[in-house]
Amino acid sequence: GGTGTLTMSGLTAPADGTYLLRIAYTDGDSSRQGTVTVNGGQAYWVNFHGTGDNDWGSVQEVVVPVELKAGANTIEFANPGGYMPDIDRVFL
Repeated sequence: GGTGTLTMSGLTAPADGTYLLRIAYTDGDSSRQGTVTVNGGQAYWVNFHGTGDNDWGSVQEVVVPVELKAGANTIEFANPGGYMPDIDRVFL
């Protein structure tokens, strides 16, 4: 959160189009939010539901539709006003 971001490069799509991006994360709080930006486009907010039990070892997933281009893509996660969940990995 704050001024920090997480950038993941090299997410490969076979063709231009809308894909369901699976984001694996941990969140022991009740919930956190963050923005997702694909290839420098417009950022949009995603809700990452937490366990609310201070369990930071259990991986959860959220699925969001994203527009990808054929070949390598870059995804950035941020929350300039608060904490983010701990992102583990992304996959299609």
